[in-house]
Amino acid sequence: MKKLSIGIILATLGTSVYASPNLEGYFQARELVNYAAGSLQKAKVDFIALDYAVAKLPAASQAQLVPFNTVLGEFSTNSSVSSSDATALLSRVNSKALSGQYVCRINSNGTVLAYSAENGEQCAADKYEKAALALAKKGDELRFFRSYSQGYFQTLTYKVDATSSDETVRLGYFNKHGGKWIGEAVKVVKGKAQINSTDVDTYDVIAYRDYNISSSKGVSPNTSISFTEQPFFITDEVTDLDSTGKSVHITKTKFSSLHQFDGPYRGRHIDSKGWFNWFNQDYVGQYEIGGKKVYAVSDTQNLVVKKDFSGAVDSWTRVDVDKADQGSGAGDWTMYMFNNTNNLIGESPTYCQIKAIAEGKPVVQLLSSTGVMTHPPITNCDQVEPGHTKKVIASFKDGNNKTVSVTSPKLKASAQHIMALGPIVDQGQKAKFTVQDARDLLSSTRYKAAFAEMTPQFLSSKPHDILK
Repeated sequence: MKKLSIGIILATLGTSVYASPNLEGYFQARELVNYAAGSLQKAKVDFIALDYAVAKLPAASQAQLVPFNTVLGEFSTNSSVSSSDATALLSRVNSKALSGQYVCRINSNGTVLAYSAENGEQCAADKYEKAALALAKKGDELRFFRSYSQGYFQTLTYKVDATSSDETVRLGYFNKHGGKWIGEAVKVVKGKAQINSTDVDTYDVIAYRDYNISSSKGVSPNTSISFTEQPFFITDEVTDLDSTGKSVHITKTKFSSLHQFDGPYRGRHIDSKGWFNWFNQDYVGQYEIGGKKVYAVSDTQNLVVKKDFSGAVDSWTRVDVDKADQGSGAGDWTMYMFNNTNNLIGESPTYCQIKAIAEGKPVVQLLSSTGVMTHPPITNCDQVEPGHTKKVIASFKDGNNKTVSVTSPKLKASAQHIMALGPIVDQGQKAKFTVQDARDLLSSTRYKAAFAEMTPQFLSSKPHDILK
């Protein structure tokens, strides 16, 4: 396997390697860039023996032994990792790789295929789906495959364009339910912009989820698609232009998503059942704190309407201080920024709780006499209405179902940062997202192309097929 420069994404945008479905808009795109890079790096380790087999072993009708020391040497050479560091990494991530492994290595219709096998196993192309791991190489594309119990499959493909050198990572998670394939698909492209004759990394993200099934667990059937409206780059100067015209500064694009779900839905103007469209668009701005340039969502706009666009509409922009035309407020921007930044779910922190975290004060929840949680005004977080009681909160849950203490130094630093950002961010300054904007998005070239690219695999008989 060639050395993977896409790892630079980790240094650029963070170090998380876990996709978090609850994240929204800009935060989801940022997470998926990291997740794609992290998944690729992990695959390099998990598939170390299969990668060696694809690159070095001849095709054979019977499983072959891949010696650990031979694989280790190849891995160290191609990843710029020393043998000792590689051994430590493998022992931590994939202990099975520390012993010799049997693999099947065959050719199938122009594809080089290797999959995990047992000693003495006879090899055939149609057996890879029953293997825990498989790796295929077709042309300049690598295709990773994992099989889990109960018909659950995971795929990852990696390709470097021979002309543009763009790196593309595709991720797929597929499971069959009631005769229908459901799951998630992600595409991340890392390219190059030319800015003042200098190469700058660009990113383009599309994500699609299809859970359009009836659920006994009370989950509504739903689908969603999210995408960056243009490939984007990040530089200190927001006026920078890509001379190739293929990308824009992150502050010049939008992070759009459409979530379609089978209600009921209750909002300010809607209380109804049936299928709904929930549109979301995030705008990102550049700001300066302590002499450092930072990025934050300036506007996060939402619109909910029936799928056929009939009836009433709910439309709002998340802002801290309510405006007559926004339909938001009570610290909504701060909560959106903080809870997405820290991947907090469930009863995630309110504005006043975030303020308390920032100040190192006890984090409290206000409960009415009937046990209903209420919110004090953000201008007076210490206010307690008659008949209400305080409950001290010690922790919250994140999207990975981990407990996060309210006294966590990381959480406190994040709260302080976002509370400082709030007053200088130009919240709610963009034109409000309208029904016509929603219709325009659905008819846009970008949306149509993203939808046409991501949805067919869920209609395929085998969306996880790495030999096609």
